[in-house]
Amino acid sequence: MLTFHFRIKPYDLVWTDLPEFVRTGKCLYLPEEANFLLYAWVPPLKLLTGPSPVKDLKAYKNSAEAKGMRNSQIKDALVWVRLVHRIEKGVSSSFDVEVLQLKR
Repeated sequence: MLTFHFRIKPYDLVWTDLPEFVRTGKCLYLPEEANFLLYAWVPPLKLLTGPSPVKDLKAYKNSAEAKGMRNSQIKDALVWVRLVHRIEKGVSSSFDVEVLQLKR
């Protein structure tokens, strides 16, 4: 069974800790978006890569976040409906609709 141990440290410490970590022979997991220099420091046989686990954690929303997202999408939709209505109203009455007029 695989076990994972995570330690979060300041970013600047990676350059002092990485050589020691590589010498211990442990494997290092790097997300696909990691800095190229990190990949260069770690021997390929000691490197695990894949999608960032942080992305998955960010994808899950609690009830307050989900409600906020839903409300913002409703507000955005309302703005678009009003914009299209004003454009259609201006076009049907043969008035020139300018972007500055819509800004009101």
